[in-house]
Amino acid sequence: MAYHVRFSDVDQHVEVRFSIYGGPNTLRIHLRNDFGVSYSAELPPLGSTSRGLRILSETWAAGRERLELEISGAAGS
Repeated sequence: MAYHVRFSDVDQHVEVRFSIYGGPNTLRIHLRNDFGVSYSAELPPLGSTSRGLRILSETWAAGRERLELEISGAAGS
């Protein structure tokens, strides 16, 4: 089955077309050496100063071997 990987500055997506028939249909995409970054930010109370870690931007290196993050704030405990 043919597929195409579409890259952007922040992520990548696998695009594939296939026919769907009656009954069960399954598409499996196997990944190797893949990773991502997620962070759950909490908004400060209304009227309060922003605090905590913030991800301002993310950029992949051309070879997709490195992800650079621009962050602000500090991780608090």
